[in-house]
Amino acid sequence: MRVMIDTNILISAILFPNSLPAKSLEKASLSHTVILSSYSNIVIIRY
Repeated sequence: MRVMIDTNILISAILFPNSLPAKSLEKASLSHTVILSSYSNIVIIRY
């Protein structure tokens, strides 16, 4: 399954490593393909 991560969630996860966004990003990246989105591009990260 692909999971879309909003830029705000990504930034929050980076700035606050113990936050709910960080935990959500970690959980999603362990078992899914994470798609990071921005206005101008899309990056796909496969684990």
